[in-house]
Amino acid sequence: MAVGIRFYRNKEKELFKNSEETEDFTPMINNLFDALNRKYSVEGIPNGSKDFEVLNKAMEWLDSWEMNVNQGVIKDGEFLTHQTSEGLRVTIKSTIELSQYLLNECKFAYVLTAKMNQDNLEKFFGIIRQISGPNDHSSMPTFMQLYRMLTAYSLMKPAKSGNCSISEDQKPILELSDLKEMIDESLRSEIIKTLKKKMDTLVEDGEWDCEDIFIEHDYTKSSVFECVVYYLGG
Repeated sequence: MAVGIRFYRNKEKELFKNSEETEDFTPMINNLFDALNRKYSVEGIPNGSKDFEVLNKAMEWLDSWEMNVNQGVIKDGEFLTHQTSEGLRVTIKSTIELSQYLLNECKFAYVLTAKMNQDNLEKFFGIIRQISGPNDHSSMPTFMQLYRMLTAYSLMKPAKSGNCSISEDQKPILELSDLKEMIDESLRSEIIKTLKKKMDTLVEDGEWDCEDIFIEHDYTKSSVFECVVYYLGG
């Protein structure tokens, strides 16, 4: 993009007149995005990586841009919104500090910045919204019911869509082939042991039941009548 802008400006195209700052802006944003989106070990960020220089320069650029607004050099409309600028500043600063901590204190060989996001959390709540149907504002009991259902459902079939991209290595814990093999009497005992082992991997520290959240009433054991009354009563 930057090369294209420079090419047409050198051709003296009217639309590309005074586009030098846009040309500088484009590779800066491109390099910043790359530094924040390292996904594979071959492009991981080690100590002394140029990506740290890119991140620090981006922070200086953002501060300088905002200072021009505060000093009246440019108008407010020529700067980012407050939420956007603060969000970008927090992202850059936290990425730098977390990466340095992992490299220096935890002795990581490299850091993959693409992993420092909330995609999994957004994906999970996206699935909750999808499965809620017309109920856009699920209550806590409804959320717990959907959570319990998805806990079992996800064993067989992971989500295929959502707010974020699905990981390439995301596979169901249990596959249909596992269940089909149980038909063979000679293999049933070993298959059952394997399935139990797969189920055990879901739980690392004790039980995952969240019933303790409901102190006054356990909605997970409500009668059909109580659920209907609760739903109709909003």
